[in-house]
Amino acid sequence: MFKAILDADGEGKGSPEFRNIDIVDNYPSIYKDKDLMCDGGEVAMTGTKQDDPGQHRVQIILCPPFFIYGTIQGGPNREWPGIPTAKCSNIAYRASHKMDTLGSFLLHEYTHVDEIVQPLLCEHVGDYEYGYYDTRELALTEPELTKHNADSYASFAAELTWSKVCNRDFEDPIENDPPRKLISDTKKTDNKENSDTKKTDTKGSDTKQADTQAAGTKQQRPRHEIRSVSSLNKRAPFSRPYKYPIPKVEENYIHIELRDQYLDAHIDALHLCSVVIEQATRDPNRFDKIFREYFKPDDRELVLGKHLL
Repeated sequence: MFKAILDADGEGKGSPEFRNIDIVDNYPSIYKDKDLMCDGGEVAMTGTKQDDPGQHRVQIILCPPFFIYGTIQGGPNREWPGIPTAKCSNIAYRASHKMDTLGSFLLHEYTHVDEIVQPLLCEHVGDYEYGYYDTRELALTEPELTKHNADSYASFAAELTWSKVCNRDFEDPIENDPPRKLISDTKKTDNKENSDTKKTDTKGSDTKQADTQAAGTKQQRPRHEIRSVSSLNKRAPFSRPYKYPIPKVEENYIHIELRDQYLDAHIDALHLCSVVIEQATRDPNRFDKIFREYFKPDDRELVLGKHLL
């Protein structure tokens, strides 16, 4: 899975399928009487484009709470106004939502993209559980589902990466740690009953936490601040060049000032994948210890690839 996202057979800088993904900012839904798509404190969403009858384009919506996170790649010279840099000192001693970064959110969303994951799994990756505690519990109670659960990949990659960066092991997560709120397929949740919607809607603490995060970003990015910027058609995809496959930034919605921030998030997501692959061989004891918390041992080949066994 991580190899497919990273495209380790190529230059290791992203799957070619990223070119078929559109990244958009929050916008009015054509299905919800023009209400904004991100209306419940969600961090990000993945689905098909509303205006694409053939449903050939995958769309990832970045909601307001997404932009309050930093990246593991961040540092004193890479801080964004109002956004904390992700540091070891911010995480404390326990695996928790404090390990979340822009990259871990995108990694979660990338695992929902069928064009990337279906050649490996032959089915869609959904949302059975969120967060570090619940994804670990899923590995104990329903281990067959872990390989089809997006946050299992994101949580595992984040904990393993922070263990390497901070050079320490973390204590087990606690049950009441508020997990992030993400939604997989925006169209599928409208059309059929599935575990994604039920689990998100029934956890009051999730919604409360996410709403609090969203409220904290309103001064920085008002929810009504949705506008079309025609000048984007004349600009390069990002102000800083990046020659590897990247999703297309939708010109009509994404804000100019967020483009570099998204690019850093994309690079951070690829960095998480590269650390997972690297640690499998350089520090196999730590890797296996954390891996067993999120997946069945038999899934190691699926997650990593035969070349690392």
